[in-house]
Amino acid sequence: MTAPLPRPTSDLAQAKSDLARHGYTILTGLLDGEAVAEMQVRLPELAAEEEARALYDHAQGETINQYVYMMINKGQVFLDLVQHPAILDMVGHVLGPEFLLSASDAILCKPGGAAMPLHSDQWWLPPPTPRDRPPDMRAGEMRRFTHRADTGGRDKPIAPAAALSVMWMVSDFSADNGATRLVPGSHLSGEQPDPAVPYAMETEAGEGKAGSALIFDSRLRHATGANRTEEARIGIINVYCGPQFRPMENYTLGAAEGIVANASPQLLALLGFRVWDGYGKLDDPGVEFISRPGAKNGNRD
Repeated sequence: MTAPLPRPTSDLAQAKSDLARHGYTILTGLLDGEAVAEMQVRLPELAAEEEARALYDHAQGETINQYVYMMINKGQVFLDLVQHPAILDMVGHVLGPEFLLSASDAILCKPGGAAMPLHSDQWWLPPPTPRDRPPDMRAGEMRRFTHRADTGGRDKPIAPAAALSVMWMVSDFSADNGATRLVPGSHLSGEQPDPAVPYAMETEAGEGKAGSALIFDSRLRHATGANRTEEARIGIINVYCGPQFRPMENYTLGAAEGIVANASPQLLALLGFRVWDGYGKLDDPGVEFISRPGAKNGNRD
């Protein structure tokens, strides 16, 4: 009998169970109405400002939907999202005690926006390779939408989770307005999906109310859905990764100076300013937290 798919929950234990079994969960009760309302007003304003200054990006070549990058620099309400205690608990559960913030971006799925090709957010991690033949794809030639066909069946080893994706629902997410499409259980497939649209496999809509967080294993096959309504579907995707991997956004260079100057040790570590097991170090091996040129280097209390 097929297990029922995850339903929105405020129970962290249930969320962790759903995440392990299905590759995703929808966590509720994380934000108050004031924070949600502030983001609902501010994000369309930011998108319009960046589009007017030609700072916008239409997601993966799609000509209608819009990304707004580096949300940590766009206001305290957005910076708070990346440090939400319940989210960090979920990330630590999947990735362990050390991890980085890889990206914090808003996605505006606008009316008429088309469905995105299925993909995983952990496409960059080479899969296990049989020792008796060359790899199917070398690390330096991998791309997000490069399909790698099944090469060994369900019994072969698969890569562990090295990243976790958190989609904050700033507006209600529905099947009609472009809610993230998900392939339940696909985080354990060990394969990248066929990027063809229409999809070559069945998908489920990650539906939920504004203020909820859709949390999914970054190996899970997923995609932005098509928006068939008259209003934008707005979300913020925060991705976390293991400390040994390269983040999508360069926070050691791009984080605003005021944020770095006032950051707690926890936030500095998330943004990549903490040396991890010798990685990210400068010429002084005794420095635990790095700083930018001209700023004072040293350890944080």
